[in-house]
Amino acid sequence: MSASLSLLDPYHPGTTWVYRADARGKLLVALSLVLAVNVTPVQAWPVHLAYLLAIGLTIALAQLPLDRVLRRSLLAAPFLLLALIGTPFVNEGRALWQWPILSIRLTITDVGLWRLANVAVKAWLSLLAMVTLTLVTPFVEIVHATQRLGLPTVLSSVILLMYRYLFVLVDEAQRLMRARDARTGEAPRGSRGHSLRWRAQVTGHLIGTLFLRTLERSERIYQAMIARGFDGEIHCLATPRPAWRQVALATLIVCLLAAGATFANLHW
Repeated sequence: MSASLSLLDPYHPGTTWVYRADARGKLLVALSLVLAVNVTPVQAWPVHLAYLLAIGLTIALAQLPLDRVLRRSLLAAPFLLLALIGTPFVNEGRALWQWPILSIRLTITDVGLWRLANVAVKAWLSLLAMVTLTLVTPFVEIVHATQRLGLPTVLSSVILLMYRYLFVLVDEAQRLMRARDARTGEAPRGSRGHSLRWRAQVTGHLIGTLFLRTLERSERIYQAMIARGFDGEIHCLATPRPAWRQVALATLIVCLLAAGATFANLHW
């Protein structure tokens, strides 16, 4: 699998009991952890440390490579940095640093730094929880679990179809890029091949061609699905009921997370 396709399929095969656990229970625990992290005050650092230890214990029990978990959690770092750019620069609180830039004076306050820490810690812990979930549970099982937990059928079907044909779209784009490389070759430096305008023009043509091929393929797929009796719902084999031990464990973890978040809000 190529690097671009591996980014779309984060699942890491394994045989531990974490993998064999019911997807609905894992999804509920992950969502409960994200909710608990986001309602816990940032000042309650022991509670956040407990959340981090719980995620680390899950990673260890699943025997996941830590470097892969951290790399995937860093994929959202650019988006997080964009969200954090203006967080320290608020008018509230005590000024810690000031920088005059032209006619603007940038001021970092203690309140701004607290908000920065709050957003960064909660975002990273939430991302770690969801990355761990996707590494131990196939994406298709996660979507089916959301459907069994009440997600509308139409929405889950759209998500599954979108996920399925993302791989086809990436493969089509790679074929177009290989065809472009085969027809243009390696242009000498300073020639038309290294011109920014030329590259932008070729990229625009690639995007347009890819859009037209995607539109044509979607029409063929739709007609094929209608011919096969598609009724708007993607059917799958019936999922057996989870064992009572799994239900009890998931319930216990959710209760512990709720107790931790409640304790943090009462004491900080």
